[in-house]
Amino acid sequence: MGAQHYHKRYHSDALAGFMSLTLEERGAYQTILDLIYDRGGPVQDNERLLAGYMGCSVRKWRTLRDDLIAKGKIRLTEAGEITNSRAEKEIENQLKTSRKHAENGSSGGRTRADNTKNANENNESEQAGLKPGSSHTRYQIPDKREVARARPSDPPSELEQRCRQIAEIISLTRPIGPADRDQMRTWIADGLHFDWHIVEGAKQIAAREQARGRTVSGFRYLDGGVRDYAAEWQRENQRLRAVGSEH
Repeated sequence: MGAQHYHKRYHSDALAGFMSLTLEERGAYQTILDLIYDRGGPVQDNERLLAGYMGCSVRKWRTLRDDLIAKGKIRLTEAGEITNSRAEKEIENQLKTSRKHAENGSSGGRTRADNTKNANENNESEQAGLKPGSSHTRYQIPDKREVARARPSDPPSELEQRCRQIAEIISLTRPIGPADRDQMRTWIADGLHFDWHIVEGAKQIAAREQARGRTVSGFRYLDGGVRDYAAEWQRENQRLRAVGSEH
């Protein structure tokens, strides 16, 4: 499922649901919900990655996770992923709404195309029956190519937008290909954060290669460096948290 940048929030429901939670549990619970909505579905139970999002140690996150499961706020799927029943329903409802809008838009597009075709055929028939000297001219008949160019194109998908951003960072000299898109899907599925890990990792690799007078051939070339950057990010984040807890 695609990322969900927006979802409905029922404040009274949220406040009622928070009543049984401690302050730490509320923060962890809200963070998990944001991750689920951001990914458009369950998140992998990656303890190190999630502890980084929570800003705490792995041990602390385990305790918070178990407490939230015990209180029925989150649950583990058979695939070992963390999810929330309410979030699943909201995401599914939003997907249904999006599909409905897409179907309506497609239907509307076909109707406009049919109307344009009929109008063209009527105008052409009228033009064929005109007598010399008539005030009507062929320029009153819409040009089909102009009509096609006037139609707005579909906006790029979230995946395509992310791929374009990375391609721009690494100055990719060829079009984005299926292998690049598959690599982006793999990163996201493995729990790497697009802004924190993928973008920043790509920037570092691109700068390093540029300093060496080389170019990045594609997204797969970035894979090892991006994952190393994500792991280093986690270690540094944990170190800073540990230092902060000592003071």
